[in-house]
Amino acid sequence: MENLTWEDAGAGVGRLMISGDATVDLTSELRQVLIEGLERYEHLQIDCSRAESIDFYAVQLLCSAHRSSIARGKRLTFHGTPVGEVTETIGVLGFLRNEACALCPPDVRCLWV
Repeated sequence: MENLTWEDAGAGVGRLMISGDATVDLTSELRQVLIEGLERYEHLQIDCSRAESIDFYAVQLLCSAHRSSIARGKRLTFHGTPVGEVTETIGVLGFLRNEACALCPPDVRCLWV
């Protein structure tokens, strides 16, 4: 899992560093790492600063992990702001938003806002 590495940021915060291409080939590994992170940390931060690309499958997994974090009373946020092709792809896929989707509780910040 060289594209996915954890960094313990202290105080119950785990930071998942995604590097290279976060595409369908990485989906099963990304899913497993996100599940482990939700079990291990109270707050997961996703850092895409080293990601070169992302596709629909990875974006969908991040969205699903965000909903799972809410259900477990935990937090999942981006560390920093995704840049370059990652931001462009998230936008093209329609995930960048000005307000949360209907699935996000009003008291929780949407991952994509």
